[in-house]
Amino acid sequence: MAGLDPSGASTRMNQYERGKHVPNVAMLAQIGRVLSKPVAYFYTMDDRLAEFLAEYEKLPKSKKDKILEIIR
Repeated sequence: MAGLDPSGASTRMNQYERGKHVPNVAMLAQIGRVLSKPVAYFYTMDDRLAEFLAEYEKLPKSKKDKILEIIR
């Protein structure tokens, strides 16, 4: 679903998970699309921020704008 060759997808994902290889931004975008996560989700070391980013991505623009107002 992320555009990986099926014969090597499991191995490649395992290497990403173990930190042996790092996916580029384009690959993270493809993985994120499949998992419904924004690319920024994969870069944060803070679990709470990752959760916020995942939930924020699901919101309509009007609610995103409201959150930005609150934060500012």
